[in-house]
Amino acid sequence: MLSPNWLGDAVMALPALADVRRHFAGARLTVAARAPVVALFRMVEGVDDVLVLPGRGGLAALTSWTQDVAALEGGGRLFAIVGDGPAMSARLVRRTSSTTWTSEDLFETWVEPLVHAERPRRFVF
Repeated sequence: MLSPNWLGDAVMALPALADVRRHFAGARLTVAARAPVVALFRMVEGVDDVLVLPGRGGLAALTSWTQDVAALEGGGRLFAIVGDGPAMSARLVRRTSSTTWTSEDLFETWVEPLVHAERPRRFVF
């Protein structure tokens, strides 16, 4: 699972994480998180591993996401919701080798932005 970047948002995500763990009780659960919230997820019961994402969060993630994917091992997967409402995509990125990956948009969705998420500047006439 991909963690929120802000500590408060990460804490608010813990019940959803517990639901995923209950639903997929036999699965290995890895949380991909940025450095400021890694310690929190290392303390959560039911989290098998925490992957530290080297890229930057917020708007900088638009250009640093390849660093995050590079942190995945071969066969690793990263799920994220990307884009801007009302047409956002649920995207699955798979690491296929040490230098390549694939990206697949699974379905369209729409979710509210995280409370502390940076908002992109909008073009205005």
